Order: sequence, then C-alpha cells, then structure tokens
Amino acid sequence: MTNEAYWAYEFHCKESLEAILDILIETSPWDWHFRDSYWYGDYLNSRPMQGVRVRIHEWPESRYTILLQIDSESTADRSIIDEGIKVIFDKIEAKNVYEAEPYD
Repeated sequence: MTNEAYWAYEFHCKESLEAILDILIETSPWDWHFRDSYWYGDYLNSRPMQGVRVRIHEWPESRYTILLQIDSESTADRSIIDEGIKVIFDKIEAKNVYEAEPYD
C-alpha cells in the first residue's frame, strides 16, 4: 500500500495530549484513540475514512505535530481532510500552525 498524499502540520497548544483527546472525543466527528509507540511515545490516532490515517504526536514545550496520510487506494481528497483539520485546530485552540515535513 503506497501513499497518495502524505503531509504534516506543526502547532503549539496549551492542552495536554490527554486533554486534546477529551476535546476531540467531545467535538470531532472522527473517532479518536490514545495509542503508544516505541518510537514516538503516546499519540492520538484517527481513521476518519477508509485509507486515511491521522496521528497527533506531542513533543517538548507544548509543541505538537499532526501527521496525515491518504493511501493510494482511498477515494479521500486532501482538501476534505484539511477542512477537518482546520476545525480540530479551532477546537483545541492551536497556535503557530504551519506545514511541516512529514515523518515516519
């Protein structure tokens, strides 16, 4: 399975990862789950539609990244996913949002 689209944003947020999860569970139409990774530690994960994966990772100093991926088999469109991300940024009061280099 290859990626059709793979991008990321970096942002700052005063909320903890757990508080962000609570906000997203309460306000987001997407299902969110708390996960952990040997490489990245704790993170949030959502699969808003088939072939789409969204992950939020926490870094030091209230810095976060949101990593987005659309598999080539998916019919999802990046602009639709980005609209959902903008709503998330508003709900969690994200600051200093900018596009970042994706990673894995």
